[in-house]
Amino acid sequence: MKSIFTILAAVILLSLATKAQEFKTASDYMSYIGNESQQVSKQMLAYVSATAHSNRAQKSEAERNRLIEMLKASRDKVAAMPPFEGDAAYRDGVVKYMELNYNVMKQDYEKIMDMEAIAEQSFDLMEAYITAQQEANKKVNEAMDELAVVQKKFGAKYNIKIVESDNEVSKKLEQANEVIQYYNQVYLIFFKSYKQEFYTMDAVKQRNMNAIEQNRNAQIATATEGLTALESIPAFKGDNALKQSCKSALEFHKAEAETDFKTTVDFYVKKENFEKEKKAFEALKAAEKTQERVNQYNQAVVDYNTAVQQANTSNEASNAKRTDITNGWNKTVNDFMEKYIPNK
Repeated sequence: MKSIFTILAAVILLSLATKAQEFKTASDYMSYIGNESQQVSKQMLAYVSATAHSNRAQKSEAERNRLIEMLKASRDKVAAMPPFEGDAAYRDGVVKYMELNYNVMKQDYEKIMDMEAIAEQSFDLMEAYITAQQEANKKVNEAMDELAVVQKKFGAKYNIKIVESDNEVSKKLEQANEVIQYYNQVYLIFFKSYKQEFYTMDAVKQRNMNAIEQNRNAQIATATEGLTALESIPAFKGDNALKQSCKSALEFHKAEAETDFKTTVDFYVKKENFEKEKKAFEALKAAEKTQERVNQYNQAVVDYNTAVQQANTSNEASNAKRTDITNGWNKTVNDFMEKYIPNK
């Protein structure tokens, strides 16, 4: 199943050219930093795009490493800048912000990728994985808020009007973050039901009747809970495709547990009863195998064969439907990402 890396919510705004330079005005000082921001922002977008469209953070390692290197270089260059007229507050605020971004991308996301490797083992691990990404985002957003305060103070001190960045790369990053946050909200609902179905299927493979019944009931409850949760999630910009695909999957999981797995349970009960009947019949002496007893056994054979056919038919139909549901979900996710996550 597809899990998508959450991106940093804040746009990385700051970078710096390599040459040393004297600044005559505070506006030039700020503009010099701001005008070089595009290279870092573009690399962030490249990382975001690679992650979203490859579906795996591991596959976008090259982009992350390039981003880390760029952040380090920019941080070091800003740190080497002179204070503006002896005022180092703005420079130091920028360095602090970039240092945090560097640490998040290098350290926090290293741990997040380790979590990704095991996330699909359980719903709790998947939820922890996505939560870790959200916490990394929160850390960056808080640092961004602190930097905004520093920028405003610097602007106020030197009579510079601070204008919010409205460039194309910034918009694409914000859009991508919005898309992935929405996707993860729906995905967790899908994954919880999907994983519970896996547990039921595993119990079926083990032919553990108690486990089948427990997990079958849990599957019904999980799917029902998910369907209720989906009702409170709006369409994404009027697009209901992802939500509807998740709904279809949950409806299948619920119906499967109520009917198909119920048929499987009934089959195992009939199989057990037949095997007892067969063993008892074969233990009879020839004189004890009356026509009535033979007829009873033959009917048991017919009933068992009918149960086998019904179980096989139900299982084949369920497997085919499951394949369609899974393929439909994955295609919907791919289409959703292609439509709303901007390419670099």
